[in-house]
Amino acid sequence: MEPHGHVRIWEGIEIMKWIARLANIVVCLWLVGQPALCSAGQHGVLIISPANSALSYVTDDSQRQLATVKGILDYGMDGNDIVILQNPRNDHQPGARLLVIDRDTFHIVIDTNVNDIHIGSTMVPTMKGLVVKSQDSTFYYSGFDGKELNVFEFNWLTQSNRKLNFLTDVETRGLNPALTPVSYGFAVTCNRLNDSSLVVLYNTISNSVVLKLANPVKASFDLYGIPDFGLIEYSHQTLYRLTDKSFTIALVQPSVITNLEIATDICSQTRGGEPYLIWGSNMNALASNKESISEVVFFDPKRNITLQQQPLGINAWKRFAPARDGYGIYFVEPQKGTVYYFDASLGTVTGFADTGSHDFALWNGAAILDGN
Repeated sequence: MEPHGHVRIWEGIEIMKWIARLANIVVCLWLVGQPALCSAGQHGVLIISPANSALSYVTDDSQRQLATVKGILDYGMDGNDIVILQNPRNDHQPGARLLVIDRDTFHIVIDTNVNDIHIGSTMVPTMKGLVVKSQDSTFYYSGFDGKELNVFEFNWLTQSNRKLNFLTDVETRGLNPALTPVSYGFAVTCNRLNDSSLVVLYNTISNSVVLKLANPVKASFDLYGIPDFGLIEYSHQTLYRLTDKSFTIALVQPSVITNLEIATDICSQTRGGEPYLIWGSNMNALASNKESISEVVFFDPKRNITLQQQPLGINAWKRFAPARDGYGIYFVEPQKGTVYYFDASLGTVTGFADTGSHDFALWNGAAILDGN
């Protein structure tokens, strides 16, 4: 017979789960009644602007500051929510600010300080390293457990923070601070010492390790989970496909796509039910700064063909965001501070808003997080 104390603990956990679900329903019902910030037919982007350390929503005819954000930022998103962790001090002390933003309305639904989240500092001012599961009101992040980096799960409704103990002490050495979302959870690179490394794929539903890929081809941190295709890695002008489309079977001989000039993160979208990749490159002298791009590429990984390679005609900042319909990107020209939309179906580039920042040197850490 189970001890009464264990029964009470179990009942308490179940009650907390129901409270979290009820709170989530209340938040969703409230958001239904909130007006969207972007009118029909307008463009809009959520952007971290260097001019005033502002997180702002910018449209054709307005600019609304949602929050002031300074220091190290780590963010991630799924189809419903954007989550941002802010370490304003840029140090190794615990404590972070948590922002949760609804992607339909771009309203902040949670803005709070969490004392036991410890993301530390990184070499990258703004990093896309969180994996968000909004249906469970949770996100996953790489943070300090007192001595080393490890992987944690945080529920933003119950404010519970849990370390996932699936990595050994040896494996956490050289842990990549950025997690890569895959269909059932995430992938993380670890044990990156002496030119060896390990990629671990973790299922957040079953709380179990699915795959361990020892010594991947080039052991870089540039991993991407492409829906209906698999886990890919980019290193030295080459894309390597490491798993099948279910992310459960490692390819004995990874497929290779070579001679690629990729100067940005790789984004994935869907057209006609098929995945494709988007990246920026700086193939001409227009993009003389390594943080800028001169053209955008749309690529079909299944057929290994370039669908579209379009010069932008503008010295664009490399932290762009794909349009949700899959047929364009949003980007900024830092010298003018103008936000542009590239329509891939028409091949046109249209400027529609001004960020207010006209100095290229200020754009370190700036990024377009989302667009609609």
